[in-house]
Amino acid sequence: MGLPGLADQLADLSGSDLNTLLMEVFRLQAGKEQPAALVSQLVTNRFTMPATTDPMRLRELEIQYLDSCKNAGFSLVQFGPLAPLGTCSSMAPVSQQTILPALRNTEVVSDVTNLLALLIARDVRANPDKNRVIQYATTQRQVRVQAFDRPGFSAHFSIIGMATGGWDQGNHDFEAEAFTHHVLTHYRMLKTCFADGNFRINFYWRQANDKLRLKIMEALSALADGATLDHQHEDRDYSYYPLAQFKMLVERAGQVWELADGGLVDWTQSIIPNRKHRLMISGAGLDLILHARSTNTTNE
Repeated sequence: MGLPGLADQLADLSGSDLNTLLMEVFRLQAGKEQPAALVSQLVTNRFTMPATTDPMRLRELEIQYLDSCKNAGFSLVQFGPLAPLGTCSSMAPVSQQTILPALRNTEVVSDVTNLLALLIARDVRANPDKNRVIQYATTQRQVRVQAFDRPGFSAHFSIIGMATGGWDQGNHDFEAEAFTHHVLTHYRMLKTCFADGNFRINFYWRQANDKLRLKIMEALSALADGATLDHQHEDRDYSYYPLAQFKMLVERAGQVWELADGGLVDWTQSIIPNRKHRLMISGAGLDLILHARSTNTTNE
């Protein structure tokens, strides 16, 4: 447009002024759209095209997973489709380019665990009881901008998100208990979905010391006969899960599916802010679970 620095000037506008400007721009653009052309846009735009997931089975799985989380002590919450602008990129090493922005200082939800972290931080600010553990879980349809050329992946998909927040109790007690609790909650739920599946849980020990690792593995010893536990030691920098991470995989009909993952993060330390606060997050792809259940099966 021959206007150097335009993006910087627009970014310097107040939120209300920028919103007013963009609202007018989109009003003018929408006025140029022909109703007949909307049909082709609906089915060709990967952000708007309907998913292939059976909505009835998805709702059933959502209820089943939420019920499992509730029984595990998580409080259930329902979010809207939007999050505050910068919810992911400001607290985690995530590019804002992978997130769909919206107006009124918001963005389309791309990872509900970040919203759960904000909710936990809100509760801690209201009641900083050092013995209090806060646990939330929710299901959410969310959107990712990056394209995935893989079966079962689409621009919008549903996940179950879980988060546990609490204070440093010494000896890595909170971290080990929260990490173990998330792993077991996902495993028990997924085991009901894939009774005929072979489970493998990968553990990635990054900055976690031997004491934390041993505490977690001792607590998970009950899984020895039900799942293969694979330990991965990584020296490279990995700032999303700086301490420890797990990935839960199931092999079924000769195919391996990565269905759930999670780990310890430091997000609430900068939100509250207090460096003594601890946070464990995890999630599982509900559309992917249904896709894995229906692949190469005749009884579902």
